[in-house]
This record gives sequence, C-alpha cells and structure tokens, in this order.
Amino acid sequence: MTHFGLQVEEFFRDIAWRAFGVFALYLIGFIIESNSRVDDAPNRKGLMLNSLNVLVFHAADLSLGVFTAYYAKLLFDNVLHYKAPLYFGGGAFAVFALACVALAAHDFFYYWLHRWQHTSRWLWAEHELHHTDEHVNVTTSWRHHWLETVLHPLFISMPLFLLFNPAFGRVLWIILFNKLMAYFVHLNSPIRLGWYTRVLACPQSHRIHHSKLPEHWNKNFAAMFPFWDILFGTYHHPKRDEWPETGVDGVTVTSLGHAIVLPFVSWAKMLREFRRT
Repeated sequence: MTHFGLQVEEFFRDIAWRAFGVFALYLIGFIIESNSRVDDAPNRKGLMLNSLNVLVFHAADLSLGVFTAYYAKLLFDNVLHYKAPLYFGGGAFAVFALACVALAAHDFFYYWLHRWQHTSRWLWAEHELHHTDEHVNVTTSWRHHWLETVLHPLFISMPLFLLFNPAFGRVLWIILFNKLMAYFVHLNSPIRLGWYTRVLACPQSHRIHHSKLPEHWNKNFAAMFPFWDILFGTYHHPKRDEWPETGVDGVTVTSLGHAIVLPFVSWAKMLREFRRT
C-alpha cells in the first residue's frame, strides 16, 4: 500500500474512533436527560443533523485543524526556534499545578475567541450554527461549523504554544476535561450548582449563553471557569428557576447542506451590503 493509501486509511480509522467516542458520550447524555429535561426532547431531524455534523466537523479537524496546528508548531520550533518558558517537568505536584494553570489559560483564550465570535458580524456568521439549536442538548456540544477547526488552533493553541511546552502524556487529562465539559454544559437537564456556578460552568449557566432573551445576550462566554466572565463583566448568575428558550430568532437550520454553507451565505449578504454602501 502506498504512503497516501496508509494516510487515507489512518484518517478514516481516526474518524471512526472519534465517532465511537462521541456517540458513546451522547448515549450517556441521553440517559441523564431522560430522567429529567428542561424542555421538550429534540426532534429526530435535529438529532440527525447534529450527528451528521459531528462527522463533518471531525473530518475537518483531522485535516484542516491538524494541518493548522502542525504548521503553527513547526513555525515556532524549527523556524523561530522559540522555547516556551513553562515546561511540564519536575515532580507530580509541579506537573499538576502547571496543568491547572494551563487549563485556566486555555479557558482564557477560549473566552476571548468566543466573545469575539459574538461581537464581530463576520465571526458570528461562522459561530451562528451552534446557537441555532432550539433544543440545547448533549448533541449540541459538537454542533459547530467546520471552520471552527481552523480558528481554535490559531487563537487558542498558538498562544498556548507560546506559554507552555507540553508533555502530551502528562497533560492528557487537560484535553479530556475540556472536551467532557462541552458535553456537560449542553445537557438538557436541570443541573444547577447554586453559588458554585461562579466557580464552574454548568448546564444552567451555559443555557443562559444560548438564550433568546436580549438580557442574556453576550453573557457567560467561558467554557469552564466563570471567573473570566466575572472579571471582564460578562457574567450572568442564573436565578433558581431561570431556564430560557434557546435558538436564534429568524434562523432555522434543517439540513446538513444548509449547516455547511450557512456562514458563506451570510458573508455573501454582508459583501452585497458593503458594495451598496
């Protein structure tokens, strides 16, 4: 088998393993949601759209995402000969402490990218797909446009490369914790943490972020630690029974094809407006 053939085989094997992991976690999420839901269960078409989008997103992540991250790291290491100041070495406590710092730093850069996606019309067009789900549930966690796989390496991974020299095996839990939080905060389940919502994000606080209500717009951007929202003035502490409706008024995505082209349609409209003015 040729080298290209081996790469193609590895690509599809990785897609299969990712899909297996995602759908296993979806199943766990469905079990949790079946016990008690905030609103109606998502319809079959919505679940199918989110499930198909998982495959598109991860295919893009294994190609565009890996390509972007690889060449960014190559630029730092082999061209600029840059050495990150924070290295994961020493004893177990030192590694754990630095891993906590890395986790907080990851959430910091995610916060600012996420906030920019909501305040820039151009980036909102790419991010809008995630918010069009009218029944936020565990499958919403991967309802992202495939262009997100380029933005994350550029605006999150690259700054982390500048700060940390990671030993992958030692900080694997950072990656896993970050991914697992995405499933947790999107659960269609009345899970709230009360006062501790200020410490860790949960389904109730993240539902505020997906809310249709104007008073909730541009709130609760952080994926894990609401500290960043509190610090930068974008935190909304949910009331005990505050579970608003979700979605984007006037925008409904019903097919995978629509999801794939959604930002390009929006950008075309913006360009036409720009030319007219």
